[in-house]
Amino acid sequence: MAVLTDTKARNIKPDDKPIPHGAITGLVLHPSTTKGHGKWVLRFVSPVTGKRRNAGLGAYPEVGIAKAASLASAMREQLSNGIDPLEAKLAEATAPKTPTFQIAAEILHAELLPSWKNAKHGQQWIRLC
Repeated sequence: MAVLTDTKARNIKPDDKPIPHGAITGLVLHPSTTKGHGKWVLRFVSPVTGKRRNAGLGAYPEVGIAKAASLASAMREQLSNGIDPLEAKLAEATAPKTPTFQIAAEILHAELLPSWKNAKHGQQWIRLC
């Protein structure tokens, strides 16, 4: 199967069938309602649940063929390591990005502690937090 070309992707029509990428298993360009536009979808079986899943990778032409292939390759690598890329993305999005006040205070305390001449001041500082 030949790799999808930019010319073929630009000429996709709303009533066309989805066009496979050709180089990445499961990567397909689905036509949109506008000629020359489409949606990138990576179809795979989750190693966690064993169910078939579809991952959207963006819209063509905003996400080009090379970028879609790069994203799909990264997801395929996760799959080969037994990781469901959609679950990993969800876990990353829900993970706290900023530390709590307690954690931030402990980090700062550890950094400042050597600069204090009196150990008692270091103990007092962390007790106030």
